[in-house]
Amino acid sequence: MISPHHAYLALGKCVEDRQKQYREMFKSELSLKIIGQVGDATNSNYALGSEQLRTETEKALGRRISPGIPGRPRS
Repeated sequence: MISPHHAYLALGKCVEDRQKQYREMFKSELSLKIIGQVGDATNSNYALGSEQLRTETEKALGRRISPGIPGRPRS
């Protein structure tokens, strides 16, 4: 019923190799800049990613997921 994702399977030829490579991916710490960006995106309820990702996701969802321009709209 559950099958591993193809990206996980590509990490190695056997379970032990894949597990080792997967753990290696998370050994480095995130920079304070990235942590701040994740926090801002989470608190403001918008997507964090490339412009292409945001554009495609907005189109698929039919709503804005990027930070807007602060202030009231000009009339």
